Amino acid sequence: MRGLVALAALCVATSACARTEVPPPITLPPSTVIDPGSAAPNADTPGCDPSNVTQSLRPDAAALAAAEGGAVAPGSYMAEIQARERLRVGVDTATLQFSSVNPFNGAFEGFDVEIAREIALALFGDRDAIEFVAIPYSERVGVLADERGPQVDLVINTFTINCDRDAQIDFSTEYFTSRQKLLVRTDSDARSIADMTAEHRVCATANSTSIENLTALPEPRPVAVPVLDQADCLVLLQQGRVDAISTDDTILAGMVAQDRNLEIVGEGFSEEPYGVGLPPDRPEFVRYVNAVLEQVRSSGRWNQLYDEWLFELLDEDAEPPEASYED
Repeated sequence: MRGLVALAALCVATSACARTEVPPPITLPPSTVIDPGSAAPNADTPGCDPSNVTQSLRPDAAALAAAEGGAVAPGSYMAEIQARERLRVGVDTATLQFSSVNPFNGAFEGFDVEIAREIALALFGDRDAIEFVAIPYSERVGVLADERGPQVDLVINTFTINCDRDAQIDFSTEYFTSRQKLLVRTDSDARSIADMTAEHRVCATANSTSIENLTALPEPRPVAVPVLDQADCLVLLQQGRVDAISTDDTILAGMVAQDRNLEIVGEGFSEEPYGVGLPPDRPEFVRYVNAVLEQVRSSGRWNQLYDEWLFELLDEDAEPPEASYED
C-alpha cells in the first residue's frame, strides 16, 4: 500500500500519468504471505475440457465493423464504456515489460498495457482514453466477477486462461503463450524444478496457475509459498525467505532484469495461454475485444509490440498465437 501511495503522489506531479487506484472492495491482509490451504484455484472444473478452454466467441460482422471504427450497438457494454468516456483496465504495477509503472514519469507501460491501449483506440479513437486500476494478482477474477457488477471493464495482466477462471468470467482469445519455469539465486545448486524437494520453499502468487502447478507436482514436492503479488515473491527470494520463485518465464525474465543475482533454470514445465479477462455474460463485448485482437495480429502490430517489449528480454523470435473459436 505504501508503494501505491507513493505512486499516487508521483501521478499528481506528472500530467501524463494515468489514474491508478485499488478498487474499494479489495482489502489487503497484513501479511503478503497467504494461507497455503486456500491459495490454489480449483483445477477440477466439471464440464470443462482443458484442451479447448482457450476457445472464445468469434467476432461477428458487427463486432468487426465496430472495431474498425464503426458505431457500437446502442445498449451494448461498449456503448456503456463510451458513455463513461474511458476504459477501465485492471493491471499490475510491477510486472516488468508487461505491466509496470515507469518510476521516472509514473506512466504504465509494457506489452499488456499496449494491448489495452489498442482496445481503447478502437473504442474512442484515443489510446489514452483509459484508466488503469492497480489490482493484486490474487484478485484478477474477483474484480470482474463481483456480484455488484464488474469493478473494471477488463483485466490484462499475464492472465492465464484455465477452467476454474473460465467458469467465473469470460476470456478473449489467447494473445500470448508463456511457460512456467524456476527462478533461483545465482549461488543456488538447483538447476530445475526437479531439484526442489520437500525441504525447499517455492514462491508463487495465490489463485494463480503457477501455484496450482506447484501443488500438483509429484512427491516429494516443494512447499508452495503463496503471496499477493509477483513483487512479493521477488522480495522474499532476495531476503532468503524462499529458495525459488516459479511462474511464467516472461515474468521471471523481468525479475532477472531487475536483479542480476538471479537466474532462470530448467525447461518449462507448463504452457500458460494469456487472455484478456472480461466480465461474465457480456458476449457482445467478448466478440468486440476478439475483433480488436484480430486486427492486432493481422496488422503486424503484435509483432511490433513483441519486438519493442519482449524480444530482448526473451531473446527469441515469436508469432502471435492463432485464435481458437467455439462458434
